Amino acid sequence: MIDQIIRFRYIIGVLFLILIVALNLNGSSIGSWDKIVSERSDNKETDVIFGKNREVRSDEWMVQTPFYFSQAESDYPVVNKQYGKEGQNMIVAYNSPVKDLTIIGKPFNWGFLFLGKERGLSFYWGFKIIAMLLLSFELVMILTKRNKYLSLLGSFWITFSPSIQWWFMQHVGDLMFFTLAIMVASHYYIAKHENRLLRLFMMGLIVINGIGFVLVLYPAHQVPLVYLILFWLFGTLIHYRKELVLDIWDLPIIIGGGAVIGFVLLHFITSKDAIDATLNTIYPGHREAEGSGRPPSDYFLFLTNWKILFTF
Repeated sequence: MIDQIIRFRYIIGVLFLILIVALNLNGSSIGSWDKIVSERSDNKETDVIFGKNREVRSDEWMVQTPFYFSQAESDYPVVNKQYGKEGQNMIVAYNSPVKDLTIIGKPFNWGFLFLGKERGLSFYWGFKIIAMLLLSFELVMILTKRNKYLSLLGSFWITFSPSIQWWFMQHVGDLMFFTLAIMVASHYYIAKHENRLLRLFMMGLIVINGIGFVLVLYPAHQVPLVYLILFWLFGTLIHYRKELVLDIWDLPIIIGGGAVIGFVLLHFITSKDAIDATLNTIYPGHREAEGSGRPPSDYFLFLTNWKILFTF
């Protein structure tokens, strides 16, 4: 059974995504608003089916999800006039859905544009977690030389790791998604170089996720992940140096992919004021760490994560 699940994993993933969207499911803690302000008229106390609202995840239910819903109500503008004196640039506001060229780099937001705000949110959660499971599986398959069972374990291990789940809708979740996609796509571009159609598809993934990676604007995590991607790419090229022979198709594919990324990012510079405002904040723009000054006990704080289930 496990072998069959692995074999048909992409079909199963699509079916689960359709089911999640059809049933209008999501992992948001938006129900926490019921304790603050409620407009319920259905005589229900909660819409939670499994688990409970996590009030500690206020970045998600108090800021990000309302941003997304506000965008839907305003027809996805680049600058949402409902926030602040001059409006809020929504491209840099938690990567909110916008009707703009930059939406190319936000694949989990595509559902908002054609499914509406509620099922768009379901698409966001469903697509992101399913795609991350599949990407993690492929990454571990590469690392373990095609060990299916270790890869299945690794896919859940990575996707449901505490840091990714804690910041699933925020910068860590986004950046890890984009990083996994770039690493997997760049590997298969090189490893399966003889397949031209696959090369083109992998470059498409690199373009989409490369744009998304830049748009996150969270230098504290982007810088080390860029080093990881470069290390991975260098190692892959070294590993396949004898088999890899560039041909006439590489030039248009690579230059074309780079041109699309460059064009979208040049367009993104039209949001220069918002970009400068973000990068000149104390956090995260000027966030710096020089090491030392922390007690040794801080290295073991991750061991207390299990308490969150019971204390928040």
